[in-house]
Amino acid sequence: MDYFRANNIEVAQQVYASWSKEQATEQTKGLINRHSNISIIWAASDLMAISAQDACNFYCSENQKVSIERFDWLSLSLEKIASGELNASVGGHFMMGAWALVSLYDYQNKSPYWLKHKNLLIPMGVINQDNVKSYQWMKEDPNWRVINYKVTSLVLNKQDEYQLDLIPKIWKKS
Repeated sequence: MDYFRANNIEVAQQVYASWSKEQATEQTKGLINRHSNISIIWAASDLMAISAQDACNFYCSENQKVSIERFDWLSLSLEKIASGELNASVGGHFMMGAWALVSLYDYQNKSPYWLKHKNLLIPMGVINQDNVKSYQWMKEDPNWRVINYKVTSLVLNKQDEYQLDLIPKIWKKS
């Protein structure tokens, strides 16, 4: 909300769909009926975004263009991005546990990074038409044990800063 206020973006309404496809469909229908000038709907999951998109396809007028933005990186979204049905998906949050363990290892091993920093900001990535092929491994029932997490450690690699864009680079097929 701070970002929206700082950038003079009007938020018409916040609703909560409890990660439910059905609730997302019904709430999108209600939003469209109450706010005919909506141009963007942001969903906290790909599943709810796909439901919102379906509702918009059915309930929006022909001249009403609504962009549905999402967060998640579900396999279904990757397919829809690859086919051009969806624009993009923000994600990478599933790697936060791994980043926490790597940073804890570095902290315990006295990485200079942790003398200067009190936290680790993990940026999310955007999957779109340009890079969706790099993330197809996530659709294939990934074996998380084959990811080489050691390449992310500052201590083990004698680095000063974390390379947080490594998700597709550290994946190795078993």
